[in-house]
Amino acid sequence: MTVAGIIRTPVISDRIVETVDYAVLGPVDGRVRVVRPGPPFSSVCHVERDFGDGRLSGCTGFLIAPRVLVTAGHCVFSLLRGRPPNRILVTAGRDGALRPHGAIWAQRWFAHPGFRHGADPRFDFGVVILPRAFSGLGPGFSLLALARADLANARDTRLIRIAGYPSDKPRGQMWAH
Repeated sequence: MTVAGIIRTPVISDRIVETVDYAVLGPVDGRVRVVRPGPPFSSVCHVERDFGDGRLSGCTGFLIAPRVLVTAGHCVFSLLRGRPPNRILVTAGRDGALRPHGAIWAQRWFAHPGFRHGADPRFDFGVVILPRAFSGLGPGFSLLALARADLANARDTRLIRIAGYPSDKPRGQMWAH
């Protein structure tokens, strides 16, 4: 499938990042597919990057405002290539081939300088700005600064729910864990 003439083939070097999934998933893969993502999953976005070779490679981000999403720094700056992608296509609440809110080409994107220049994993985060909001979606997720006790509880109980578009699953399928 193509969007605006782009070939959808993952880049092998981008899959290297997936090797750290074991640290998140653990020895048992308990992920479940999210079908027809409604709130809050509809604010989880499939982020596809074009590095100029006509192929889109995927990542995940989440809306924090109608036109702003947070993602990993490695999604908006490739350390292996030493540069950002040429363009980024964002789809909110994607379900395989279904794009219920459409897809939007990003306007701007940024990775933290500590990641771009120092490859410091503590700064592996980025921001994507869209030229317009997705139709039919609210403002997205709220960002909070949790109290130390809440952070300690999350660490100790490991009760954190994550969702995204993993590269080891079919393209555009959202999975939660």
